[in-house]
Amino acid sequence: MSWFFYIMLANAIWSVADVSMSMIMNRMHSSAILVTWLLSSIQIVVLAMLFFVLPVEVTWIKVFALSGFLGYLGSLCFFTLLQRVDVSISSIAWVFMSVGIAVVGFVFFGDVWTPIQTVGA
Repeated sequence: MSWFFYIMLANAIWSVADVSMSMIMNRMHSSAILVTWLLSSIQIVVLAMLFFVLPVEVTWIKVFALSGFLGYLGSLCFFTLLQRVDVSISSIAWVFMSVGIAVVGFVFFGDVWTPIQTVGA
């Protein structure tokens, strides 16, 4: 049942981040590209600091690089969206992402849901 705590914590953190980004994009009239680059720069600094604390495996470096690039494109699309609609409307799209991730987990990774996870979904 510990996964539920982490899911709720992640949702709370993402909610705060999404609302913050919505305020930045709507009130400061920032460019989506500029905000995405700024956030990417902060992430690189944090990851560089973690490099000295955590063991690093470079076996999957190509997959990590591709994932990072796709994450960057996703962020760019999200910030562009926030310039056009409110975060309350755009957050509805996260439901579709969750369904897509679940399907990928079932098809490619052989994931199975417990009965309690099915109820939660």
